[in-house]
Amino acid sequence: GVAPLRLVCSGGRWPRDAKCGAVRRQRCTRQPFPRGVRGHYFTDMASLFTIGYEKRSLNEYIEIRLAADISVLVDVRQTPWSYKPGFSKRPLAEACEQHGIVYVHAQFAGNPKELRTNASSHAQVLDRYREYLDAQPNIVDQFEALVGEYLAEGANVCLTCFERHHDDCHRAIVAEAWADRSQGRSVRHLSSGGC
Repeated sequence: GVAPLRLVCSGGRWPRDAKCGAVRRQRCTRQPFPRGVRGHYFTDMASLFTIGYEKRSLNEYIEIRLAADISVLVDVRQTPWSYKPGFSKRPLAEACEQHGIVYVHAQFAGNPKELRTNASSHAQVLDRYREYLDAQPNIVDQFEALVGEYLAEGANVCLTCFERHHDDCHRAIVAEAWADRSQGRSVRHLSSGGC
């Protein structure tokens, strides 16, 4: 199983100082340290979030992430470019920074164009990506190392891509591959109004 996360908590806000506060208030179990040591620690198992920006305004997208106390956004698009204003790499990173969210582009976890080309259906595209991950476990290794650093600091990490519904997107496949590697990991797909 996964060892519980144990981090000192004294009311700050990650990522500025890697301490709890608004970002970790839901995860803090307020377990006291031994006598003579000030503070408390966390015992939550690792959780990963996902969100898609299809049919969302930038404001709605940010509000959903803020409501979930997301502190790190991992963009798993192979090419972080969008026709939708505000969702290409630079403007999205700037919007995240304005709200205290760290933006990370994980190009290595993207769905390669050659897997999408000539697919007969969207389901086939996702099947090809699943096979691609199975054949290249180093991608999940690299992903696990990346998100592991942030999770170890107590950050709420969220994956993002285009598709609004996680079942239609490769981000759910990456997230589930990560979760399947260790007991106690979970994935939550963020939405507003159930969609």
